[in-house]
Amino acid sequence: MRRLDQAGFVAIVTLGLFSLVLMEAGHSRVVEEFTRSLTSVDNLTRVRVHATRAYLAAVRERNGDPTFAGPVAEAELEAAQSLLGDWAQGRSSLPGMTALPPDDPAQLAQARELSQKLEAFQERLLNPRGEDPFELRLAFGELERSAMALERTVHARVRVRLDEEARRHLLRLGLWSLFILLTALGFMALRRLASRTRDHRNQVARQRDRARDRYATLLEISPTGFLRCQGDGTILEASPWWRDEMGDDEQSAWRGRAWWEAFPPESQAVAKDRWSGRAEGTRAFSMELSRPDGGGSHRWYLLQWSARDSDDGTTVHWLGTILDVTERRVVEDRLHHVQRLEAVGQFTGGIAHDFNNLLSVILANAHMLEDDLAGGGEAGELLQDIKSAGESGRELVRGLMGFSRQAPLRIAPLEVLPVVEEALKLARRLVPSSVDLKCTPQHPIPPVHGDAGALQQILLNLISNARDAMPQGGEIRVSVAAATLDSEYLLDHPWFEPGTYGLITVTDTGSGMDAETASRVFDPFFTTKPRGKGTGLGLATAHGLVAQMGGQIQVYSEVGVGTVFRIYLPQAEGTPVPATHSLVPVADKEPPATPGDGSPATILVVDDDPVLRRTAARTLTRLGYLVLTAEDGFQALALLREESIHLVISDVAMDRMGGVALHKAIRSEGWTLPFLFSSGYTREDLGRDDLPDDAAFLPKPWTVDQIRARVEEALAGASG
Repeated sequence: MRRLDQAGFVAIVTLGLFSLVLMEAGHSRVVEEFTRSLTSVDNLTRVRVHATRAYLAAVRERNGDPTFAGPVAEAELEAAQSLLGDWAQGRSSLPGMTALPPDDPAQLAQARELSQKLEAFQERLLNPRGEDPFELRLAFGELERSAMALERTVHARVRVRLDEEARRHLLRLGLWSLFILLTALGFMALRRLASRTRDHRNQVARQRDRARDRYATLLEISPTGFLRCQGDGTILEASPWWRDEMGDDEQSAWRGRAWWEAFPPESQAVAKDRWSGRAEGTRAFSMELSRPDGGGSHRWYLLQWSARDSDDGTTVHWLGTILDVTERRVVEDRLHHVQRLEAVGQFTGGIAHDFNNLLSVILANAHMLEDDLAGGGEAGELLQDIKSAGESGRELVRGLMGFSRQAPLRIAPLEVLPVVEEALKLARRLVPSSVDLKCTPQHPIPPVHGDAGALQQILLNLISNARDAMPQGGEIRVSVAAATLDSEYLLDHPWFEPGTYGLITVTDTGSGMDAETASRVFDPFFTTKPRGKGTGLGLATAHGLVAQMGGQIQVYSEVGVGTVFRIYLPQAEGTPVPATHSLVPVADKEPPATPGDGSPATILVVDDDPVLRRTAARTLTRLGYLVLTAEDGFQALALLREESIHLVISDVAMDRMGGVALHKAIRSEGWTLPFLFSSGYTREDLGRDDLPDDAAFLPKPWTVDQIRARVEEALAGASG
């Protein structure tokens, strides 16, 4: 800006001086033109004066005056003729001056005419015979008129030329003044434009600096790293995240090195192969690499690359983003683990359903044989073994269905402390004296959603596993507390829902587990115990039961330190209910009711399993009922149209017209007889098949006592 001001000052001074020079030159031109014009007028005036003097001299001579002789008149006329000639040639009699010659034909004609008249007048004056004074007077008058006419013509022409020259001078001054004014205005505009340009340049520079600062700040706080590399993988520029994560804060420490040098050899091999093996024309690609974190674990990074080209289309460099995806992979691994558990659970549930049918036959027939062999003996002992094995099988199936989330639970608001205290009373019978079972000081917590029996089973499984992990003795601590999970906790545990939970913690000082073993403890049939010492279903069942109650179970363990299990159960809303409910089998009741006339009730058993169908018919017959059987819903409908039937017991799932379809068909035909559904699946799991809400249900495997109780309840409801 200072240079612009200096240049403008010099330009304005120069223009001012130049304008003064032009003004002076124009003024001189006007003065010169005016002088020449005056000289011309003076010449013509003097021509007329000399002619007049010559005439007067001649007159006086004619009048006898000896003072004026003829030579005087002749000299005057020659002087007039000389002045006229000088004017015609642009000369002046005045020293150092010039005249303005005639510049048009009219002036030239008048000048020639005046010259001729001067010559003629001179001849008359010099005529020795003399002239008549009157005629001489007339000749002089004509000469004088011609001279005055020429003088007037020149004078008018001079005035015109002076006016034109003055106008030109004024026009030049005006144009030059306008030029100077426009130049000054242009300079002012240029100066203002330069000022705005400077301000805009400064503003752009400030914005660029702010953008650079924001960019640097974003790079500083970004959880993503950035790299700019050449085609061979050499680093041109690395962000602060990369330098911090890879262990070198200096930019120059990474410039010129291959980016994969930040990873261990096994990952370097994968990176080099992927980098060099990218297809021709590939514009973007990605890869995932692992790197030790210094704590015995590995961190995983997602690297995404994209090409940047020059104007001619050749690849100049590659831009890469690096994101730590370790947490994502952990979540994915947990999701895959849950999916595996879900698949195994579905498979286990199907097996448990079929096994329930087999157990129903075994237990029912064993019960009936026990009635037939009331005398006991070796056969009675064998039957007791069969019944014990059947009961054990039923407990195993219950564990399988608990793992597969198909165990029948009564989810309701539950007070946790009484259930824990009851479970500890039972657990003290399981642990030896070398194991110290403690319950840390408890604090009341709000009721949770849960099932008392399931929670007791979970605690007993955890305490039993803790006991087995301490063969030389140790300590087991159980504590209960309320836990509120906030948003910060949920960032690291996204599978939780926010809110308040009842937290039950079981801690032992046993041998502990490594990370790999701890990651599999909830897998079904996985166990670290010797063969024959465990089924591998205890913790899997606990996991399934906790999930069925809407909670979460977590494990943390260190080898040689011990293991901690944490059970989170969601807080319930509403009034708490009693902490426990009866798990005792249904008691024996009175003999079966009859239709009202004293005759036994007729029951239709519908099941596609012939063994189970015969077992149910035999059991009900021994209980005093008349029994009809059908292998599917179509046979059942045919029997209903022909026989008088008081109760239908039907399996839910059958190949040809299952129990639900049979129930709808019976109701559509107007029959109101009671209907008892039976299945190896739980009632909750069968809800998706539109099982009526008010329908009676007989779970498999059933015992004689259970089927008798359900039948009597159904017949009593129908008669009532």
